[in-house]
Formats: sequence, structure tokens, C-alpha cells
Amino acid sequence: MQEIILQKTDENDVTVVYELKAGDIQHDLIGISATLLLPDEVTFKDFVPGEYFEEETSEATYLIAPKSSDPTKLLVGIASLGESKSQGSGTIVTLHFTKTSPETSSSIQIYESSASGSVEGQRVDYNDILWHTEVVLPTTGPLEIYGIFFISFCAAIFLFLFYKKLFHNNLPKKTRGNIITRLSL
Repeated sequence: MQEIILQKTDENDVTVVYELKAGDIQHDLIGISATLLLPDEVTFKDFVPGEYFEEETSEATYLIAPKSSDPTKLLVGIASLGESKSQGSGTIVTLHFTKTSPETSSSIQIYESSASGSVEGQRVDYNDILWHTEVVLPTTGPLEIYGIFFISFCAAIFLFLFYKKLFHNNLPKKTRGNIITRLSL
């Protein structure tokens, strides 16, 4: 599927990192443009060019700045100065943002977007390229898995002891055996 993904790759208390990635593009692109909606208290800091438009025989121009009339909108324009970018996948650009506090939402949305190429010297907009956002969750390592298992195991033992004490000590002796027999069936 042809797609351009705005992917959150890192976040801490005061910074957020998004990557704009091309995935399985079937057209030769000369550029992309997008308007991103930023939450309040999130500001654009800087960017790092990706390898998608940066080839040995080609260079790209990056215009990335907040809209002057509305700082919650970030304009992203990238154009190849050489030949059009051949088909494929890769990181287009990495965007760095700052947050005013850890509680600030960092959910950035795509407001407008387009990808274009050139066919016989004429500009063509490719509307069949899907644009969407994604969040990459940190992987869970073995230590976290063991911790979750240990907590679950302790909770199961606690519940077993609690129910055993509740049912076993509060019932007449004759009923205790019947309940244990019924539970074991």
C-alpha cells in the first residue's frame, strides 16, 4: 500500500519526535507538502533530513515552519531539486518538537497533504497515496515481562488465600468438605 506516515517515534517530558516516512511508493515523487495541526503548548524545534529525497545525484529543499497567522499549524514542504525520487520507502524527514509540560498532549494530526510528481514535464498530484499518523510503542523487554508475571502470580496467590480463608473458616465442618469437593470437580 502506498502511504506516507507521520509516526511518533520518541517522547519524554518536554520533547517529542515524529518521522515522516514513505512506504511502498509506486510513483516518482518530486515533492510533498503537508499542514500539521499541533496541540496547544507544543512548538516546532528543528528537523533532520531523511534519506528518501537525499540521494547522491539529487538534493532537496526543506521548508518547514509554523504558519505566521496560526502557530498551531506547521507547514511542511519538501521538493527534490534534481531528478524525481524513484519509487520505494524511507524516512523523508524527522521533526523535533518541545512541550511546555509532561502533561501536554503530543498528538499531532495531518490537516492537509499532497504528494506530487512530474509526467512528461507536467506536475501531477498523486491522490492515491494514503497519509496517516502512527505511534510506535516502545518494545517490552524481558524485565518488564517478568515483572508483570510476578505481580500477576502474587495477586493470584493473594486471591487464593483470601477465598480459602473466607470459605474454609466461616463454614461448619461438614460443609467445608462439600465445598472443597465441589470446587475440585
